[in-house]
Amino acid sequence: MYFSAILSAVYHRTGNYQESEDICQEVFLGLFDRIDEVNNVRAWLYSAMRNKIVDHYREKGRSPEEISLIVEESSAAYVNGFRDTRIIIRQVLDAPDTFSDERERVLFDLVAVGGFSVAEAAEHTGITYRQARYGFEKAALGIADALKKRGISSIEELL
Repeated sequence: MYFSAILSAVYHRTGNYQESEDICQEVFLGLFDRIDEVNNVRAWLYSAMRNKIVDHYREKGRSPEEISLIVEESSAAYVNGFRDTRIIIRQVLDAPDTFSDERERVLFDLVAVGGFSVAEAAEHTGITYRQARYGFEKAALGIADALKKRGISSIEELL
């Protein structure tokens, strides 16, 4: 459930997908070994992630100052709650292939972000209600497909 968020957070700090996967594997193997002792899985994962990132950069010979900056950024991801989730969502929304055309993007923005009803979005864009509903539903499916391509099958995985 937390794999995508942890992988994204690690990748954000390493910039190397293979290294990020290796670090994530170590984090989740550690969780598996201690699952009976863990009360808050999310907090434990972010703490373990932080420790593995420190170990990773120590092995690479980074200075304590550099490691401290990286660790502070890792801690901020947990304190800030859904920072990495917002990054993933923003990347999906900004990707050129998420929406089939600009009208879908506008409809999604009006309804999902702007709080318009589908009827209000239709009126605002000068299309019929049926066209707006279809466009919004198609946009939502495009976002779901884009998330699936990133290995996220449900919104719960982002949270």
